[in-house]
Amino acid sequence: EPYCMAFYGAHLFRYWFVKVDTTHSDLTFTLVLQGGGDGIAVLVDETNGYKYISSTSHTAIELYTRIYRFNGTQYEPVSCTLENLSTEQKTPCE
Repeated sequence: EPYCMAFYGAHLFRYWFVKVDTTHSDLTFTLVLQGGGDGIAVLVDETNGYKYISSTSHTAIELYTRIYRFNGTQYEPVSCTLENLSTEQKTPCE
């Protein structure tokens, strides 16, 4: 099979963003963001030369959207929105 099924749940997948450093003769790999969810997107805006990343995950009635930015070392969350899919009301995540 083309996919490792151990990385998948009922409706989610795992992801890893890795930074490659080529300034030395040896390549260095650094994990800068990892997680799991239902969707991932690389956005247009950027900080420190790296694009913002949006991740989404949901339940039957709630959609969580998190935005991450690169702080120079790793990605950190800068916002989180919770949307009730029944009422379409959006609030900040707690």
